[in-house]
Amino acid sequence: MRVVFDSIIYELQRAGGISLYWSELISRADPLSSIFCGKPNDNIFSPNIAFVEESYPSFLPRRYLPFWMKGGVGKSHIFHSSYLRFSSDSAALNVSTVHDFTYERYIHGLKGFVHGLQKRLAVKQSAGVICVSENTKADLLNFYPWVDERRVRVIYNGVGRNFFPLNDAKALLTSELGYFSKRPFLLFVGDRSLYKNFDIFLQLGKIFLEFDLVVVGGQAFSTEEKNKLSSISSRVKHFRGLSSESLNILYGSAFCLIYPSSYEGFGIPVLEAMKAGCPVISTRCSSIPEVAGEAALLVDSVSVDAFVDQLNALMSTELYEALRQKGYVQASKFSWDKCFKETTDFYKEVWDALRT
Repeated sequence: MRVVFDSIIYELQRAGGISLYWSELISRADPLSSIFCGKPNDNIFSPNIAFVEESYPSFLPRRYLPFWMKGGVGKSHIFHSSYLRFSSDSAALNVSTVHDFTYERYIHGLKGFVHGLQKRLAVKQSAGVICVSENTKADLLNFYPWVDERRVRVIYNGVGRNFFPLNDAKALLTSELGYFSKRPFLLFVGDRSLYKNFDIFLQLGKIFLEFDLVVVGGQAFSTEEKNKLSSISSRVKHFRGLSSESLNILYGSAFCLIYPSSYEGFGIPVLEAMKAGCPVISTRCSSIPEVAGEAALLVDSVSVDAFVDQLNALMSTELYEALRQKGYVQASKFSWDKCFKETTDFYKEVWDALRT
């Protein structure tokens, strides 16, 4: 069984959870039975693989077009795209991964319409659909009730080997990242879209003056964000484009991860933090309870007061250590090896079902 992997995600973002997911999959694929398609890129997660380029002229927006290789692949195969594309090759069995329904819930206008249309077409053309959580599967069946549930599999993301407890995290923070703080710090990881509730994180910094704030990822601070953090700007540090190794240092040095998101398809930072020994305060929303289990402090109300209460509770040394230990156990339930095996098993299931 040959598998064609479409790595277009590396051309659409320089970093991100989908890029991480894709890199973990294709780095484990057998090169003898795989074709890796893509272009040279500067994505920080892109593995050292020789990509085969498609046949489209460079001026065409491939991200919105079906996969096309002149002459075809040559034999029946599984086609799996990193981002909502399908192959129109008659010899292809399409498999799509659906990570979330953020656009459908929060992003409207032309951008939301185009994304939704592309996702709908990819799912319609797919013989098999992977959802990264039960919550995403529920969203899929809610937004697309015509989907045959038998074609859908929940396959959880993993957590990388680069995340683990460090004995000398504070020293590495200075030597490797050039960051030194006299105070402990709260950590925020990911983009800062409205539903991520970054304002709650900033408010915690204004209430708990004993903590600095470290932000990882997303775009440079906007003018609006700079105005909001102006009174605490001397206590805020923003890192962008970090490697997993550097992020692990921050997890190992932080007092805790604050993850106030109202919606996630999965929530990889929650797992990364727990595996690195960093306690997590998050929300009881969407997929987060699936990922965090009983190993994090989860709020029912996504509000500043709720996070203040949980952060105060975390000051207890006994609770703090208990959460760290529970986090190790919870994170051990997820791995990229398991994700890859379940994915390849699903390929075979799709292949066998359509070929019998």
